[in-house]
Amino acid sequence: MRTATGLMLIATAGILGAGTTARGADAGVDLPILSAYVWRGQMLNDEAVIQPALNVEKDGFGVNVWANYDATDRGETHADFSEVDLTVSYGGQWGAMEYGVGVIEYLFPNTDVSSTREVYGSLSLPDASLAVPTLSVYRDVEEADGFYASLALSKEIALGDTTTLELIASIGAADEDYNAFYFGVDDAALNDVTTGAKVSFALSKTVTLTPGIQYAWLPDSDIRAGAKALYKDDNPFWGSLMLSVVL
Repeated sequence: MRTATGLMLIATAGILGAGTTARGADAGVDLPILSAYVWRGQMLNDEAVIQPALNVEKDGFGVNVWANYDATDRGETHADFSEVDLTVSYGGQWGAMEYGVGVIEYLFPNTDVSSTREVYGSLSLPDASLAVPTLSVYRDVEEADGFYASLALSKEIALGDTTTLELIASIGAADEDYNAFYFGVDDAALNDVTTGAKVSFALSKTVTLTPGIQYAWLPDSDIRAGAKALYKDDNPFWGSLMLSVVL
């Protein structure tokens, strides 16, 4: 499974380089290294991971291929790809508001975790003066069969011609079905509050290097207890370093 996943990512990147951008699509590759893998407050891996992503967008339609590679051996689990997410989306602008809808297929090679699928929608105000708000709602239609929603705020501050500071904060909540599946808690709750900062250095017109730090706090005591039991950490903190290339 690892070989197949790696070949899929490489082959898709090769196709893009061969002509997708020439047809007018926007395409890019991200290669981040993180000290841990944290998703919606869940510490899925407390050791180093690599999470390559390929993004293509044309006329509002987007395709994203994202993968998680566990970079270290953990007990009986060897360094390998443990997740591949495939996203198809569409977005546009309605007055001052940007919107997006999409479908995410979650695949878990080299694990015993069952694949699942989410549909989502998002709304944001990109020209807001103080910070850009984004409301996103996700519905798992397979395994968890529940809702997760987040409200995020982001603020970009130019530090120079080629350097940008981004401050981010988000709050997430979920219904009882989602929380029962992911935390063993049969109640709706305010799940996670995440804050962080990233600094982007434009190395050229097409290459950007971005270090960052993030911290997640789980305000609900039952969710905290579930996270501690299932994910071994109820207050995750992690750092990252990402190289982004526009194709």
